[in-house]
Amino acid sequence: MNKNNSGQSFIELIAALLIVSFVLVALVTLVTKSIANTSFSRNKALATSYTQEGIEWLRGERDKDWATFYSHTGSPACIVSLSWTANGSHSGACGSGDVIAGTSFLRNVTFVRTDPSTVNATVTVSWGDGNGVHQSVATTTFTNWKGNK
Repeated sequence: MNKNNSGQSFIELIAALLIVSFVLVALVTLVTKSIANTSFSRNKALATSYTQEGIEWLRGERDKDWATFYSHTGSPACIVSLSWTANGSHSGACGSGDVIAGTSFLRNVTFVRTDPSTVNATVTVSWGDGNGVHQSVATTTFTNWKGNK
């Protein structure tokens, strides 16, 4: 009897297809997770930048005029465009439409007045993605270092 051993059996073919399928699924999963991590890292870096930008803006407002700065620190604020004007900020927490222009980030500031010459401020920038809501938070203490009233 003469057998032809030059071809592959059906079982070998199925095994090879299963191995290739597992490798492809692993690669697709790895690429998807890598893209999600890259997106999260980019958003975290941007949020941290917007948080620091908010702190620096508040520091500048404090340096311009303590009385005006202090008058704005009585309640939480939503800071959209680094301004005390109606379009730039408002009292209370940010709503879904209060994003920083061109982004999906919300920037809230909470103030705690410890005495007439000291204010603690916490700037929180938040954003959402498929994995939930994330935040970048920075806290600092502002004092009336110029001593004016």
